[in-house]
Amino acid sequence: MESIFLFWMRTGHGKMRGTSYGNEDRRCECGSWESSDHILLECERWRIQREGIYDRWEREEGVERKRVEIDWLLFEKEGVEELGEFGRTTEWMKQRWNARVEYSREKRLSREDEGERLRRRAVLRGKD
Repeated sequence: MESIFLFWMRTGHGKMRGTSYGNEDRRCECGSWESSDHILLECERWRIQREGIYDRWEREEGVERKRVEIDWLLFEKEGVEELGEFGRTTEWMKQRWNARVEYSREKRLSREDEGERLRRRAVLRGKD
């Protein structure tokens, strides 16, 4: 799962709402546009889980914690280790997967309801 999470964060694809891959609502729960930068560096929902990333960034890079370099987080060994920990701690993929499954289920039920309405309408027209 960690390698998939890493792939999604590197490419900006996957279950992120900010992508155009079947996501009707492209906003994060906090209201901002959902992207890998937003998830990993900005979203207040994950502020506490991000503490390890900032601590490691300061130790490894000797840089004050104002802003972590996204390239360090996505491509450097230490950053990738912290990214994996972030993914495990937040269960971000699991949450997005469950949300996507629920969305798909609702969409399927909506199509089935529409199909049933069309069948009933056809039956009623046939009786006229």
